[in-house]
Amino acid sequence: MAPNLLLYLCIVILLEYALKALCEGASGRRRHLSAAAGAAHRSAADRIYALYRVGALIVHAAVLWGLSSLPLGQSLLTAAVLTALACTEVLASLASGWLYLRTQRLFRPLHLVPHVAFLAALLYTVRSTPWPSDLPHILARLHANTLPIFDPAHVLRTAVVFLLAATPSNYAIRWLMNKAEDVSLPELAVGDLLLRLPLATPRTAASWPVPAAAAEDAKLQTLQAGRIIGTLERWMLLALMARGEMAAVGFVFAGKSIVRYKEFDRKDFAEYYLVGTLYSILIALGLTTLL
Repeated sequence: MAPNLLLYLCIVILLEYALKALCEGASGRRRHLSAAAGAAHRSAADRIYALYRVGALIVHAAVLWGLSSLPLGQSLLTAAVLTALACTEVLASLASGWLYLRTQRLFRPLHLVPHVAFLAALLYTVRSTPWPSDLPHILARLHANTLPIFDPAHVLRTAVVFLLAATPSNYAIRWLMNKAEDVSLPELAVGDLLLRLPLATPRTAASWPVPAAAAEDAKLQTLQAGRIIGTLERWMLLALMARGEMAAVGFVFAGKSIVRYKEFDRKDFAEYYLVGTLYSILIALGLTTLL
């Protein structure tokens, strides 16, 4: 597999989720500040989301053009198609929000659909794109001078797997768990629109989770800590499973469980903890097969 292909995947995954995390934080802070100041309850998340997608499109096209053999126009067109497909997450947010206003039930797994479609399109793109067999000049010189004992393709493949085990896996788990308080950027972007729909009665608007969750600092900090713990957990699992140290996997969960020991008396939390941990294990097992 061409090193450029793997480098491209690394950059796209890192770009997609790092920018999204940055914009989610900016949108949440704006909503919190506007609420604290008594201003109109609006976070400008739709504009932040638009800027995020435009920035991702430009960098994506530049990276594709720089690493592949495609001309600039075709690179820009390919990046635009992938970006348009990624933007269908807004439609998923609208659909889940509309269903919530109708039924008072969240349908967060719907958010997985556009991400699976985007990943499938990305894999098709990398398979159909002509990739040079060598790294770009600067990276090739770095490899020759400082990392001569490592295979660059293996290093990049490992980087892709560990990137997938981080933020993308956090998104997948939070949607599979159907967590009401864990709000994503597309949901923030469409939240105000949903509250203006005829279906948004005062009762449903009061219980709509997006504005409330985005404005609670303590809850947000807890969620961020949980995501960091989950990422570190999957990284440790990947490293241990790749080395065949299956017996040591139990120590990861033993240490994690000690912190939450007192909360296991609550049946709802114990079930929630177990389901989330099993999802994390399944994702780590699946990603280990790529190493």
